[in-house]
Amino acid sequence: MSKQSMLVEGNELTDISLLEEKEWLVTNGIGSYASGTISGILTRRHHGLLVCSNSGELDERFLLFPKISENITVDDTCFPLSTDRWADGAIVPKGYKFLKEFRLEGSTPVWIYQIGDSILEKRLWMEEKENTTFVSYYLSGEESTVDLAIDVFVNFRNHHHLFAPNLDFRSEKTVYGCSFSANSQNAFKFYAQMKNSETALEQHWYKGYKLKIEENKKTNCLEDHFKAVTLRKTLAPKEVCTLVLSCRPDPELDGIKAYRQKLDREINYLEKSWTHNYDYPSWLRYLDLASQEFLVTHNNSSTLSVIAGYPYEGESTRDTLISLSGLTINNPREAKKLLLNLCCKFKNGLLPCNPNSPITEESFGNVDCSLLFFIALNDYFQRTSDLEFIRDLFIQLDEVIHYFVLGTLNGIKVDPLDGLLRAGDEKTSLTWMNRNPENKGLASKEVKRAGKAVEINALWYNALKLMADWSEKLDIKANQEYYLENARKIRRNFLRFWNINKNCLFDVIDCPDGSMDASIRANQIFAVSLPYSPILLSEQRAIVLTVEKHLLRPCGVKAEKNLENNIYTESIWPWLLGHFAIAHYKVFLDKKATIKIFDNLGKMVQDCAIGNLSELYFPGCENAKEHNKPQGCYASARSVAEILRAYKLIFEKTS
Repeated sequence: MSKQSMLVEGNELTDISLLEEKEWLVTNGIGSYASGTISGILTRRHHGLLVCSNSGELDERFLLFPKISENITVDDTCFPLSTDRWADGAIVPKGYKFLKEFRLEGSTPVWIYQIGDSILEKRLWMEEKENTTFVSYYLSGEESTVDLAIDVFVNFRNHHHLFAPNLDFRSEKTVYGCSFSANSQNAFKFYAQMKNSETALEQHWYKGYKLKIEENKKTNCLEDHFKAVTLRKTLAPKEVCTLVLSCRPDPELDGIKAYRQKLDREINYLEKSWTHNYDYPSWLRYLDLASQEFLVTHNNSSTLSVIAGYPYEGESTRDTLISLSGLTINNPREAKKLLLNLCCKFKNGLLPCNPNSPITEESFGNVDCSLLFFIALNDYFQRTSDLEFIRDLFIQLDEVIHYFVLGTLNGIKVDPLDGLLRAGDEKTSLTWMNRNPENKGLASKEVKRAGKAVEINALWYNALKLMADWSEKLDIKANQEYYLENARKIRRNFLRFWNINKNCLFDVIDCPDGSMDASIRANQIFAVSLPYSPILLSEQRAIVLTVEKHLLRPCGVKAEKNLENNIYTESIWPWLLGHFAIAHYKVFLDKKATIKIFDNLGKMVQDCAIGNLSELYFPGCENAKEHNKPQGCYASARSVAEILRAYKLIFEKTS
């Protein structure tokens, strides 16, 4: 794994505004995480060194250790390494001025501080499947010893909320550090420990940390944290010491051993990965490692699920199915587990929006999840040829088809006149574009997509064609002809979507008021990128050219062309870049031109959470050589997964 390709150094390290925009993220495979900025300034309520759930519930993740402040003493002079912003806007202390380099070693963030001739390397990672964070310090060079003092700050709140004013803590010394417990409901003990260190208990609230991202969102932006303990250690040259923050009283305290185990796991993973081919760009391998951050087991079980994004999102059926193929490229068995987890959730032909939410009629407020299931299953089948799995699910899949034909919840029903799928009304939000980013459960008021939506009918056509393929392989001839007959009807009538004036597809036809939505939207690219297209090659090319002209940006595909006053559909989505690239290669067969679509990815993976991809970009700069600031989740499962899936698919087709 290259130590240099994901690097921040030089002039970038002197710009505090840049250092607090660039974030890092580490995870542990059970939904817990640690994150922060390169500078150390807390800018969002979700920043912390250990954010975890004692019960395993993703909705009950608590911030336990928001930060630490390190001070090193060299030749009797104390130098702070931490950086904080306060309520009055002051930045004190300014430890970032001693930062000489930041890089990723695999998925591990590394800070290099230099004071005089003393160079201190700091690494931070989490133990796999355990709520434990390691912060390791290594004094390189041959110079004299330094004294390291680490102030440990604690809190106890849901990671989506801010400080509770009546919170208090009880601290007790342990053999190697200190334990903490809060006077809060659901509280549990947690620990800060470091071998061969001196422990001094503290009892002091630091008030008025100013969170810049929260301020920009015009939400409460001030936070208090409790300084609970200071751990001191004298470091000799070439010596390592490790602070261990954990929910366990007896975690591994040997930082060297723990880090070697982590590196061995990552090296073993990459050596078996398709990205191990060094003809591929290095940023692709970092995304490959990042893909594993979204696959989690929780609820103290072995059930596998997908976190849609850090830090805001939990589980989402739609995001799981969009991301599934890209996240499991190296391990189809994980894809099978995820599909098995979801297939038992079908009801009336539909899948719930959240796979773990209580099942009510409102839980099934989507039209696309069931159809995305067919695509994810087909990707798994193409990789494994596991026909027995298709056989096991066939009756259930056939039931989905019949529910859609005959009608199910939310007005989802095939129109017998043209075979196209209708869904929704003015009050429902059933497609991905209806989702409102400020209130994920409500429809975006500006985007009305009730009727026959273009990508829904492209997915519907694919589902029928895939069922016909599987029927043939399973020798179920009667079913095969039924699916083909319905698919042929869709293909004949899909021309109703063609907008001859704009040389592309209508976004929605047969709206509730009888109109046709002629908005130029990204959804039409699915009619080209999916395995089966219901339109002619000439029309597919026209769609790709239209999307390229009006919607393609260096950082993704804009949801819609020139829609006023709706920042959501003006937003640019990296996950759609994967679909556009697949569509582009499919119609032009030009590998060089298609690969250029990914040219900006190397910069994008250093935009927000370094080594990751953001959920979306808001409008702003439209210069083709630049891109906008990342927004939403700083690490998005579907952004990472769809880029990985598309890149591999294109190279497989060209090899």
